[in-house]
Amino acid sequence: MAEICRLPDNVSFDLGAILEPLGVAIHASRRAQIAPDSSTLVFGAGAIGLLCAATSKVGGSSNVTIADIQAERVDFAINNGFAHCGFVVPRKQGQGIEERLRIAKETAAIAAEVRTAGGSSLGEYDTVFECTGVESCTQAAIYVRSKHHPMKNASLTEAGNARWWKSCDSRYGKSCTDIANLSSCTA
Repeated sequence: MAEICRLPDNVSFDLGAILEPLGVAIHASRRAQIAPDSSTLVFGAGAIGLLCAATSKVGGSSNVTIADIQAERVDFAINNGFAHCGFVVPRKQGQGIEERLRIAKETAAIAAEVRTAGGSSLGEYDTVFECTGVESCTQAAIYVRSKHHPMKNASLTEAGNARWWKSCDSRYGKSCTDIANLSSCTA
């Protein structure tokens, strides 16, 4: 059920519009329980991705990497302090499940080779935010995250006019075939 809240007179529409994605990012970061000096990967450099990157840095992540299909967005995130480093995700679409999983593994391999400012590769990430809603990014996020830490999905999905926040906690070796339906998580 949608709720309408009147903005106070001293809050502009521009500021009011950023509150929803900021709320998603804050909620996602709190659920991820970002540890100090941890590494974070954010798929998607749109509004929610940028804000998840920012809240990760505020939460103590010392290595925030951002990934997007547009180089300009990655550059914007790095140049404006949202992320420490980033990479461009290749635009590929697989026909069958095997090909799509191969593409996801390739994307995860690119993410694993991203270098820190000190020159070492990050390998696995402690926290991964998937902020695109794109299947291949969700799959790549599962492959690149550390087996000891959660993968959080902070994407907004359109279903008619409804939007919902989706999350899959795979910290305990669980996998999700349908992240929008958490009951599909199996051990």
